[in-house]
Amino acid sequence: MVRNILEGKKLEVLRQIQQMELSEDMFTIANAFVYELARLYMVKLLGTRADFPTAGISPYSVPQYKSCTDALSFAACEALMEEAATLDYTLKTTSIGYEQIYLLVERIEYLTRNTTA
Repeated sequence: MVRNILEGKKLEVLRQIQQMELSEDMFTIANAFVYELARLYMVKLLGTRADFPTAGISPYSVPQYKSCTDALSFAACEALMEEAATLDYTLKTTSIGYEQIYLLVERIEYLTRNTTA
């Protein structure tokens, strides 16, 4: 979902989330965002020289993550990782609602539109 937002497909992601609201636990959706944002950040931070299988990232996924982060600055990737960390903390310490997931989608799209590499 995160990669789709970075590729300009926010409305598609919002529709997917709305459909998932009927059957998926919101924690599952939020965890998916945290997972994807963390991997995007690691690929941006470590570059192509890293041993990604050791870091838990499939070599198959690295080019996809890299193409998503190429247009983002390190500051934007750090901001996205901070969003992921905040959401992860919220998941573990308080209640989370779909409104927080929708706000995260908006924040990802905002950072994508307003930063460059």
